[in-house]
Parts: sequence; C-alpha cells; structure tokens
Amino acid sequence: MPFKLSPKSPNHIVEIERWIHLDKSVTITKKWRSGYLILTESPILPEHYSPTVGIDVNHEFEPLHHSFKGSETIYDYLHVNPNEQELIEKIYSDSMGEGMEQLGWKNVKFQCWFYGELKIEEINS
Repeated sequence: MPFKLSPKSPNHIVEIERWIHLDKSVTITKKWRSGYLILTESPILPEHYSPTVGIDVNHEFEPLHHSFKGSETIYDYLHVNPNEQELIEKIYSDSMGEGMEQLGWKNVKFQCWFYGELKIEEINS
C-alpha cells in the first residue's frame, strides 16, 4: 500500500544540487512552497529526526513519485564567468540536469530536504 509524505506547513522543502566542471562549480538550491512524495511503504522517521534540521528524503527513503509546486531557485557560483552563468541558468531552466550534462557538467550532489512537522497518509488504491 503506498503512502504520501509531506510537510504540514508550506515552504518546508529544499532541493540542493551541486555541479562541477573542471575547476568550476555551481550549487543550485530550490525552495518549494509545497509538495509531497509517494512511497511504497510507510516511512519510519529516524529517532533523531529534528523538525529544525529536517531529513534528506532521497537518502532515507526510495520515492516512487514526487510533486512539488511553486519554487524559488538560487544559483551560487564558484569560478564561473557571468556569460557562462547566464547560459547555465537558461539551460537549467529549460532542461534541468540533462542540459547541464550536455554542457559537460557533472552532478556530484543531490539532496531533497523536508523540514518541520511531517504528515504521513496512507493512500487507498
């Protein structure tokens, strides 16, 4: 039986991606207004779960599906010139990771953090 996991309050989902290419790097952070994950089994939160610290749901669980809405995207660059920054933002906006890979960038980190009180619901098929 599938389960739905979501934060009880808005603005408690953050995705973090880190990309590298030669000596350059970009960290892309998306702050989502709302969303949820669909899981095959009822999620068991670690005993040490802290609503303030949150949980990396991709690391702790194996999501079947997700749906997130309303994001703000922040780009943090290291050794990337302004022209290339503009290209990265356009490519990422248009085709996300696939476009970055086509430009020769490698994803070295992907996290999706849920914060705050979490809601677990059983989904009736």
